[in-house]
Amino acid sequence: MRAFSTLMTTAAGTRFGDFSLHRHVSPGRWVLVAALLLLGLTGCGDQNATQQPPPAAENEAKPKQPAPPVSVADGENDGQPASPKSGETTVEPPGEGGERNASSTGGKPTEADGTAAVTPLIDPDRKDIFGHWLLVMTTSAGSDRFVDLRLALLEVARPQEESQKYPVRVVGTFRFLEGAELLTGEATDDEVHVRFRDSDGDAWDFQGTLGNGVVRGSLLIEGGPVNTARLLPTRRTSVEGIEEFVEAESAKDFAFALKARDRTTALRKFAESRPEDPLALPAMQGLLYLEATSGDLSRERALELASEYATMAETWGDRMRRMAWLNSAMMAEQLRLDVGTVRELLAQAEKELDEDLQKTYGRVIELVKRSVAVREAIDWLEGDDPQRKEQARRRLEEIRKQRPFDAAIIYALAQDAERSNQPDRAMELYGMLAVLPALEGELIGSWPKQLSDDALPAKKVETLWAQTHDGSTDGLQEYLDELYRKTLLQFLPGDLPAPQPQSPQRVTLVELFTGAACPPCVAADVAVHGLETLYPPSVLVAIRYHQHIPAPDPLANTDAEARFEYYDAVGTPTIVVNGRSMSPPGQFAGPLSRSPDVFENLREVIQSALKQPPAVDIQAKVERQSPGVYRVQATVTPAAGETLPETARLRIALTEDLVRFRASNGVREHERVVRKMLGGANGFAPQGGRIVVEAEIDVEKLRKELIDYLTDYENQTGATFPVKPLELRHFGVVFFVQDDATKEVLQAAAVPLQTAVVTSPPPPAAATKN
Repeated sequence: MRAFSTLMTTAAGTRFGDFSLHRHVSPGRWVLVAALLLLGLTGCGDQNATQQPPPAAENEAKPKQPAPPVSVADGENDGQPASPKSGETTVEPPGEGGERNASSTGGKPTEADGTAAVTPLIDPDRKDIFGHWLLVMTTSAGSDRFVDLRLALLEVARPQEESQKYPVRVVGTFRFLEGAELLTGEATDDEVHVRFRDSDGDAWDFQGTLGNGVVRGSLLIEGGPVNTARLLPTRRTSVEGIEEFVEAESAKDFAFALKARDRTTALRKFAESRPEDPLALPAMQGLLYLEATSGDLSRERALELASEYATMAETWGDRMRRMAWLNSAMMAEQLRLDVGTVRELLAQAEKELDEDLQKTYGRVIELVKRSVAVREAIDWLEGDDPQRKEQARRRLEEIRKQRPFDAAIIYALAQDAERSNQPDRAMELYGMLAVLPALEGELIGSWPKQLSDDALPAKKVETLWAQTHDGSTDGLQEYLDELYRKTLLQFLPGDLPAPQPQSPQRVTLVELFTGAACPPCVAADVAVHGLETLYPPSVLVAIRYHQHIPAPDPLANTDAEARFEYYDAVGTPTIVVNGRSMSPPGQFAGPLSRSPDVFENLREVIQSALKQPPAVDIQAKVERQSPGVYRVQATVTPAAGETLPETARLRIALTEDLVRFRASNGVREHERVVRKMLGGANGFAPQGGRIVVEAEIDVEKLRKELIDYLTDYENQTGATFPVKPLELRHFGVVFFVQDDATKEVLQAAAVPLQTAVVTSPPPPAAATKN
């Protein structure tokens, strides 16, 4: 299933008081943004973006390092977005006067500097629907700055014959819709409906109505939120020389209202004085937030504010009005209004949404319902009613089957077990929160009450261990390490059918680019580990290339960096299956709570890949020559009826199959980490229609190479690696043949060291679950 990707709406970067509209939240809480439909996740930006930021003087549109976006479905996520659909914003606000580097306009003057203004940008005299229009959306460019983002230049043409509908064509597009395909475009005397398909394959649907010379409406990005958007009349007939973004007209006034001493009055005045302004809707949402956090907000008042918000949203069309109710319901849950209020708002939202919106946002509605149910059950567990307590336990356990890494649920059940004098059960649950990647941090951000140091899971499990072991903590770390291995892959299905045997079998190669300091890499790391646990190496082989993204990584190396560049990757995690990069990247990123979804997304791809026949045959041998020294031999020949392309390359990855290292993102064990590529990352080319290679592995020589690499990195960057995991045990060798013309991986094979001979393709084995 394609994950939701997002384009933040106008309130995305706004903050009210200490509450950030894109703060870290847990699965039980909701991010307060204008659309609040953030199911898409992004990863960490590339190392240039994170380690070498561009000079402040450069104003060319570049990815902005945002506050971490979050997922309504699955909790917090750090990272840098790569597109306007995947994070807070990807534009930096223009400099004074909206100037822009010559590199982004071809060195030609723009409307901002006044030298190209032979034709004004906006046509104030437009009376009808015919002519050229700029598709514009107002979006956040940081905490309290907003820009008008131009997406496309359209033309509504006069029909050659009398007709009630007029054709709409795309004259040009800006960066965020570059390469987009027009699916449909038509207009009437007062309405415009245009649908694009962008380069990622997502549909963008704009519907608007003409009024006062502007077509105001909504823009729905497939799998994302509904955004206010408008068509502005222009006499320009080309996008050349038009700024991609400029400061929104009312941005300063809105920022002033946000900072006013009486923000409630200021925001209401702002919204009511300019109901046709795109920032009026986040102003209305701000009113709901301020009243909810200033004291007890009654159910009646909450419904009244939501109704006012929906009425104002109607300026932007019926679809925007319908979505306003859903936004209010999600906001109410984020603000933890009483359960009855949230349910009533949600019922109104379900009543308002039409069939198409119900289908699009049905999952979001179910998530809100689940969050309410969890919150109610936790309250019951803390109450005195035995029947409700038992009902709450059943409810939370049932939800936990679907979402095994929900920190709030695990903590609530741990507290209940401790109160019920079940120390072993409580210790296991607290232990999970203490050792599984980032779960304790997620709990701190999600639990309704502030947790003292003694109430944190790590301290709880230590206390319980000592109480049950005569005051000693001996053996605790071993227990936690085993608990990590036992529970990390608890989401794996136990009833999946084994892969269908094929003869010959094409082994699927999964390449994961990750980082030990990359929080959104956790979901990908765990999901890929789940794949290689479920599928035997005769069917699937997964390898990892560590990158210094977003921070120095002691498991990185020169060959891993070269492979990152080979795929033109821009961030972590990046997953490549048989040479094809999985897109959109955000579909495979996120915290631990997303790992079951990422696993399922990948499994669908793997199932399809397994049906492809191999194009080549690999015969590989690894022999021990002396302690720590091995000889590698490999021969690649075409499969029956095939020829070996001249652009084929055999690559040989020396992998450390298990590295025990507590990374800063919480991952404790790292599987099949690429430590070196024999012959380099470029691989071995064919000669005479086949590839024959003989190479040597010297473990001590490799250790020195890695030490030298990390030392050089420290000297060049000033970084310091507190730990350098260089035990270099549990080695294996992965052979794969790749066509450099297409990047397709034609066949792969994994050989553990000290294994005598492996011939690829081997017969497939049944899927197993450890």
